[in-house]
Amino acid sequence: LGFAWSSFIAQSTLLACCRAAGLKDSICLCDERPTPDDTSEVYALAADDVMHFTTVGAHVSEQRMAALDRSLLENCIEKHQLKDELAVTGGTCIGVDLDEGTFFNAHSPRLALLLMAVLEVIRIGHCSPKQLDSILGVAQWCLLNRPLFASLDASYAFTRQLPEHDQQVLSCGVLAELALVIALCPYFEADLRRLWSPFLAATDAS
Repeated sequence: LGFAWSSFIAQSTLLACCRAAGLKDSICLCDERPTPDDTSEVYALAADDVMHFTTVGAHVSEQRMAALDRSLLENCIEKHQLKDELAVTGGTCIGVDLDEGTFFNAHSPRLALLLMAVLEVIRIGHCSPKQLDSILGVAQWCLLNRPLFASLDASYAFTRQLPEHDQQVLSCGVLAELALVIALCPYFEADLRRLWSPFLAATDAS
């Protein structure tokens, strides 16, 4: 959205609309509060997007979103009709594919472009650090299974080399890691049926 303050205003305004629609802060998924004990109905915001999740039934989402639509209208906020989906168990949500309500998968068109780029870089055997950084940026967006980041090490070291726009031959280590991206792409998913871990073993910058 260009500036940090514009994201803040968008999200704050949308949160106020959610409250007016009866979506309580206690069921909001966010960094500032613990995950609700009861996740049968929760919602989350991403700047100007609202995502409502429920296991109670489609009628709950229909009622909540109808109330939110009224709240948006009262606040002169126009809804993006093409992004509006209601009571579905599949579709694209914040650039990620929801599959039958049980898996988040990498968005297939984006994943296809990533795999084509990785195959081409492996084929020619060279690229600039900046180009590899761009490819890894897409891989990071597709990686919903965070432990897969453990397979990337030499590639990140390569992206820090200077000058960043000069073509350089890729080492065997970088090529092997790029081949792993292709081999592991079937696991670029998050299983929403998994139980929450009782502890956090490790984390990364994201």
